[in-house]
Amino acid sequence: MQAISLVVPTCNRPGVLRNLLESLASIRLSQPLLILEVILVSDGSKGESHPAYLNLAREFDARYFWFSQSRGPAFARNYGVAQAKGDWVWFCDDDLVLESCSFDELLKLTPAQDLVLIEGVTEVEEATGLGDKVPSRSDFKGGFGTGNLLVRRETFTRIGGFDQNYFRRRGRLHFREDTDLGLRMSREGKTVLLPKLLAFHPAEKATDPWFVLRDARKYWFDAYFKRNNSEAKLWIGTPFSKGKLGTYQLRGFVSDGILLHVLWGPMIFFPTIWFFQYLLLAVLILRNIRVRVSDLLYAIPVIFVYPWVHSWFYWRGCFSLYFRPRNLYQF
Repeated sequence: MQAISLVVPTCNRPGVLRNLLESLASIRLSQPLLILEVILVSDGSKGESHPAYLNLAREFDARYFWFSQSRGPAFARNYGVAQAKGDWVWFCDDDLVLESCSFDELLKLTPAQDLVLIEGVTEVEEATGLGDKVPSRSDFKGGFGTGNLLVRRETFTRIGGFDQNYFRRRGRLHFREDTDLGLRMSREGKTVLLPKLLAFHPAEKATDPWFVLRDARKYWFDAYFKRNNSEAKLWIGTPFSKGKLGTYQLRGFVSDGILLHVLWGPMIFFPTIWFFQYLLLAVLILRNIRVRVSDLLYAIPVIFVYPWVHSWFYWRGCFSLYFRPRNLYQF
């Protein structure tokens, strides 16, 4: 496999981007035909980071494009593909480190004509506490994660690339655009998961006490995702069934139930039921997270506020986004 264009969206993180480019440098020297080009798309980065990105582009022989106003990672990736020359495009997040075995896997691969998408595995450093800044509580595998994904450029451009509606500028929210793309690509040809196409995602060495609440806002996009993909239930599940991505909709179902219980007031409000609803929600949120003693200081307010945040963003997103036509890129 040859002539791959590597596309990396980034925003205000030239420091972590350097780690990715360094992990790529040796293979570009030893196998110059494998990675045809590296395309960096800075989406909404502050002006003071611009010189650092320019230096990285010069040092690692990358093409660099800068947009002062953020339009989201879906747009950044679409724009990168529009500039690409390779037959295949490899999407990588800027905070990954590529493992050497990934390049060996690609060198020996001869893609069939009907193969349109190749998915890798992103190993995630284990979280140590409730508020740790991590991308996931488990490795990214099987959900078309665009942190480590290759697509056939001709097919990608023909279907219009990523749907750019999966981005909300306020809060820089984005979610489900990768699974949405993967499902649309799979309707055009075959997809494959390569376990040895590996990347590593280190945890950020910082804490965010409100990480769980910030994460709850991303469900703004779920109703839109369900409307556009008949296979949605198989991937993200229902309130009482687990999807392929390992996510449950039960957490949102309980959140809605808590709010309805309160809003309907004296007609159905029973404090005991309300307490057990919150207890169930706490179990759902914390079941896969190590909770330290220090975490308890903010775990209680996080759990108490969670239903309001989750339901507000889900239903606002439903009314704001549900009826919009797809926002595809004009290649």
